[in-house]
Amino acid sequence: MMEEGDDDLFVNLYDLLEEDSEKILEIKSLYQREEEYVMFLGPVEFFIANYYYHENRKLSDVKLTRHLRNVKRNFDKDLEFFSEDFEWQLMNLLSCVLQNEGRKISRHELGLVVGYVLWSIDNRKCMGDKRGYLKWICGFFGILNEEEKTEVDDLVEDCGKMFGKSEDVIKSMKGEDSDVEFNEEETRLSRIDSESFAGDDVEG
Repeated sequence: MMEEGDDDLFVNLYDLLEEDSEKILEIKSLYQREEEYVMFLGPVEFFIANYYYHENRKLSDVKLTRHLRNVKRNFDKDLEFFSEDFEWQLMNLLSCVLQNEGRKISRHELGLVVGYVLWSIDNRKCMGDKRGYLKWICGFFGILNEEEKTEVDDLVEDCGKMFGKSEDVIKSMKGEDSDVEFNEEETRLSRIDSESFAGDDVEG
């Protein structure tokens, strides 16, 4: 929730992000590079889970997508630009993470971080729940109670079976430990799909 004084330590993201290099711009997606960017992806997704579960249960995947796109398109803005509480808090979080994380990233890389989350949201459409991603990410971080976690696991399992996924893949989709290895074609298709969320012109 926005509170007076919370923006005292905010620094504009463009003052914290590095310029994009040709090498960095060649990165089209964080798919299969998650561990390399976990120090940025983790805080964003954990914030989303906590915000939904503890602050706004009315938030939906569609509204979340709109918020993320607006933030992604306005990394250069200061906090007063954002009137929506979620967007204000997320920008504050991003500024904090960028100030305190030892590793520096560029504007393009931060866009890929948000793009990866947008891709993850899109991947949960098969759950048939307007809060499919939000519930799934809460389950991933262990925020749900036992009844809620069972409900989410059932939705994920139905989704996996619908697409003919193996038991190991479904376990992976639930966030459980699994030694699943995707074949070359599945990996190729996932990479292409994830890359489509790197830009700002994706609609969903």
